[in-house]
Amino acid sequence: MRGRRALQAWLAPLLVSALATCGGRGATVTPKLFSYKVVRELVHSTSAFTEGLAFREWDGKLVESTGLSGGSKLMLYNIDKEGISVEKEVNFPSRHFGEGIEFFDGKLYSLTWKNRRMHVFDRHTLELIDGFHFDLGIYEGWGLTVAPDRSGLISGDGSEMLHRIDLNHGSPRISAHLAVRDCANDMPRVRGINELELIPRVVSHPEQVPMQHVNHPPARFERLRANELYHNETGSNSTVANVSPGEDPPLTTDLIWGNIISTMCVAMINPDSGDVEGWLLLDDIYDKVDTFNKVANGIAYRAIDGTLWVTGKDWEKLFQIELVDHPDPSSIDIAKACRTRWHLGYSALRSPGNDRNDDRCGSTGNAH
Repeated sequence: MRGRRALQAWLAPLLVSALATCGGRGATVTPKLFSYKVVRELVHSTSAFTEGLAFREWDGKLVESTGLSGGSKLMLYNIDKEGISVEKEVNFPSRHFGEGIEFFDGKLYSLTWKNRRMHVFDRHTLELIDGFHFDLGIYEGWGLTVAPDRSGLISGDGSEMLHRIDLNHGSPRISAHLAVRDCANDMPRVRGINELELIPRVVSHPEQVPMQHVNHPPARFERLRANELYHNETGSNSTVANVSPGEDPPLTTDLIWGNIISTMCVAMINPDSGDVEGWLLLDDIYDKVDTFNKVANGIAYRAIDGTLWVTGKDWEKLFQIELVDHPDPSSIDIAKACRTRWHLGYSALRSPGNDRNDDRCGSTGNAH
């Protein structure tokens, strides 16, 4: 019952936000604007067409998935004070274009781009152990991360839509859709969402986190579930418990970060409302960027030490960074800097839940 309540608590606001237009409860969210400080640079292969990046929680080793048909693979890295080393490489099935990855339920899941196939790997050996056809109304697989309540996965398809993948019913199914938007910056559709990572809110918005949780070590905070932080009067867990009519529910403890393809922007997305609550600008972190192949793509949070890492497709470097407030946010036109220049195909534009005639920042709508 607990899992069912948690799923219902997550689905209710998600389904509402997916169907609603911009407005309703509360004021328009004004995203925080961040820059970065490079803490450490490690070597990254210029032939690694990065599509997914994820750390193993129990040992801090990094797994990367790379794309390109016939050349996709998983890479396992060890990172220590001496640097980075490759421990293992595992090829994808031939002709499959690897995409986002995520650890879930004791396994490693991986999307493919247009093959409509999800692969399942052993989380220790990275050997392929299972897979299933991914014909769920989603025509392309892009980013992948875990759901905030840790009971499912969240995928992207290159549009502004994120999709909840439920794996607990024998076969996978899409149980909800979420439209991502930044109404404060005139972006009712934040399109081109690529690599995804669920990151504790305390990393970017510590002032919004309940004080009793701010001082928790990052590794412990990563393991806290949103539905474990608040309790209703019956004692069961809920992310929307103890909320009076008209009152905002407690903030989710995690945000979904997503690269925006062909830009140097990372959106920090509220997984309940779809509102962008922050932007990270990675301008000038790498001097060989282009808008087609060598794009920024790859975000990973290392729970054992609370560090944040980014890279890009075919980049020479993997960067450990720290967030800093942007020195001059008024000088940045977010809509210009962070609106994708990638030509989205027809499949992305007909993404499930995507109503192309819906004005999500209109006068009747965007809730947060």
